[in-house]
Amino acid sequence: MISVVIPAYNAARTLPACLDALNDQTVPRDQYEVIVVNDGSTDATGQLARERGAIVIDQPNQGSSAAKNTGVRAARGDLVLFVDADCVPVRDWVAHLTCAMFDPTVAAARGSLDTRQWSGVALFTQVEREEKDALQARLREIAFVPSVTAAFRRDALLAVGLFNTSLPTDEDAELSFRMIEHGYRMIYVPAARVYHVHPEHVSEYFRRKFRYAYWRIQIHRRFPQRIINDTFTPQTQKVQVLLFYLLLAFLPFFPFSRRARRGFLLTLGGFLVTSLRLIKFAWQRRGRRVALWVVPMLFVRAAAGGFGLLVGLLDEVRRQER
Repeated sequence: MISVVIPAYNAARTLPACLDALNDQTVPRDQYEVIVVNDGSTDATGQLARERGAIVIDQPNQGSSAAKNTGVRAARGDLVLFVDADCVPVRDWVAHLTCAMFDPTVAAARGSLDTRQWSGVALFTQVEREEKDALQARLREIAFVPSVTAAFRRDALLAVGLFNTSLPTDEDAELSFRMIEHGYRMIYVPAARVYHVHPEHVSEYFRRKFRYAYWRIQIHRRFPQRIINDTFTPQTQKVQVLLFYLLLAFLPFFPFSRRARRGFLLTLGGFLVTSLRLIKFAWQRRGRRVALWVVPMLFVRAAAGGFGLLVGLLDEVRRQER
């Protein structure tokens, strides 16, 4: 038996398409169960899930981590597959993730994301994701399995203590690092693809990146070795955060100091140079229109990440002083 777990909160708009896709997999439907953990939704999430044959577990709103943990505890399968309620899996999604787990040395596997959206922000988000996927595709094993499309051995999840419910986001990164710490092997399965709903607006993208960076401070406090390499984040992304702070440092002195202007322009040039690889990648994958979004969106990403890290670090210092 295979268990598919979907944490869902007010997901009535997107959940039906997800469940319809799961009911139309190449693997016979009687070989897997679909569990929707209705995390205190105030819309028709639970009703829609029941109408499509899912096992529905209702609970008060406790967040995604708690919902996934509830699903794992209720799962009857030795393999637990996760997908988000705003995703539509391809027809062989279950098959690809299941086949990857035939290797007894593999404890977890992650799939890939695609999108059917056409906004510039969403397509940039997709290209950004594809760049990270390209990095992981070259590795025999990885250190980060996002639960948006993933498979885990249930006994491995229970052994490491499931998802950390104190983290409202990025909990799958913290879980992945714990699994690596326990000696488990994780791999990337690009064919296990889902169509995901990415941010449509710059403000939504900024907020999401800010939250990820903010909570990464707590994660990296426990796993400092992953600051340098988490097998997922390109090194240029970290460099661009530093360059963004340098630009801010030069900016107040720009009108008054030739040295500040030179430093600002050199730093800006460095930022643009570190953007060239992704610009080329975006042009090849999605065309000129998306490539033109790269530089402005990288500034947004660096700003959101930089401010998120700074606020997270300050809050962590305050907590340590109490």
